[in-house]
Amino acid sequence: MNQPSNCYRCGVRCRVADTSNAEARLLRHATEPHGLCVNCGATQWLKENVGEVIANQRCRKCDKHRESYGRRGCACSEPDFPGIDDILRLEHIQKTFAQLMAVGKSDAKPDEIDWLEVIANWELPFPDETKPTQGQGELFS
Repeated sequence: MNQPSNCYRCGVRCRVADTSNAEARLLRHATEPHGLCVNCGATQWLKENVGEVIANQRCRKCDKHRESYGRRGCACSEPDFPGIDDILRLEHIQKTFAQLMAVGKSDAKPDEIDWLEVIANWELPFPDETKPTQGQGELFS
């Protein structure tokens, strides 16, 4: 099969897989020309599962969380919160995600994720219907 397709979010050219692991709980191959690239699939998982934590970082100056964490917010005159680029570049974050991929029986391999692309496309919106269903999943370039 291996027919070409485009990621519904970022538009990158991808290929459709011949097979898909039905037990994959994240980053499952698509067997139909519909879905996300591996980078957008990783982004979607991160935003849905740890987005609140990522959005509520500690200030690097005073070590206080933002207000929405239920603690006293940062009182610095110039707060210094890490951005998504600071967070996703950290090797231990990438290794932890690789472990999640293994536990989730992912079809994708950790080295297929381009973390710089994940960072660059972080703010791209997701189309309304990106949840994989039968035959759908992540497309890989």
